[in-house]
Amino acid sequence: MDADAYTGDWLARLQSALAHPEAADWRGLFAEECYWRDLVAFTWNIVTLEGPDAIARMARRQAPAISPTAFRLDPDMPGGDGGWFDFETAAPAARAMWR
Repeated sequence: MDADAYTGDWLARLQSALAHPEAADWRGLFAEECYWRDLVAFTWNIVTLEGPDAIARMARRQAPAISPTAFRLDPDMPGGDGGWFDFETAAPAARAMWR
């Protein structure tokens, strides 16, 4: 599986997890040592979460109000060893970077 296909699959699983955060396998999406740097998109604040449990707690609390959908890679924004993706929310659209 090439990098775009792998990332597209991961984004689809992330979108599904955010649609049903209580039932999601957060440890299947994120490594034990991982970070979620939120720049207002989910928490309406600038915060860094560490580990899948912290990410899961935030998602369970925030995802219903945010209603994130339409996750898609942005092919025009290369990110070195990561990449950029866009998604829609109940508020304005958002942009994120994964690594």
